[in-house]
Amino acid sequence: MEVLAIFIVLFLGLRVMISLVNLLSGLHLADNKPAAFPKVSVLIPARNEEVALGVLLTGLQQVQYPELEIIVCDDHSSDNTEEILNWFSGEDDRVHWFLGEKLPDDWLGKNFACHQLAQKAIGKYLIFLDADVELSPDTIS
Repeated sequence: MEVLAIFIVLFLGLRVMISLVNLLSGLHLADNKPAAFPKVSVLIPARNEEVALGVLLTGLQQVQYPELEIIVCDDHSSDNTEEILNWFSGEDDRVHWFLGEKLPDDWLGKNFACHQLAQKAIGKYLIFLDADVELSPDTIS
């Protein structure tokens, strides 16, 4: 029992000494926040997603990340997706959209839309989202 008590006293004494040295030396842990925010591209392939796309883009408008671009590929929708995209791109200069190219024979639809989106993105990081995703404002932070 005495050995345990001595060990505890020595251990606590060592911890106090280390804490005092750290306090008096002025050393601090480095801030882990990046000095600059890297550009993030949110890429959304969409086909006939007028309702879901409005919800997603409304959520993305709430994101406060400073270096954000939002690109939507309208994959030849037959609903009001284009009107929704025109409205959001007029409201928020981070939102851009384009009409997807004609599907080549050796590609699948969504894969080709994602490929086109990646080619247009300029962000260091690419985030691919389905149109039916809902985000919180701090998702990208």
